[in-house]
Amino acid sequence: MDLGFGDMGEVVAEKWTEDNEQLFDEIVYSNHVSSGRNFWNHLAVEFPSRSNQEIVSYYFNVFMLRRRTEQNRLDPTSADSDDDESPECDSEPRKLHNSCSYEIWGR
Repeated sequence: MDLGFGDMGEVVAEKWTEDNEQLFDEIVYSNHVSSGRNFWNHLAVEFPSRSNQEIVSYYFNVFMLRRRTEQNRLDPTSADSDDDESPECDSEPRKLHNSCSYEIWGR
């Protein structure tokens, strides 16, 4: 199964509108795995015209890279890649408060 990991961030990001990127962020941030929610299912419902490959590719090639970049900018001495649910920055246009689950659509 090809999940689109060969594509790079800018190439993947160009395929998404700003509104779609914002909706993607909101879905991930509001469906923390620790609260028993699975954002992958919500993403599939909200983006029915997108394939699983496109959604996974965007998540890893754009969303996660932006998240890590923001974490490193905020406090480079204590960036914790395992801390995926802590509030990071409310003043940025994209609120970077995601949860990370590698269980994709129950697989």
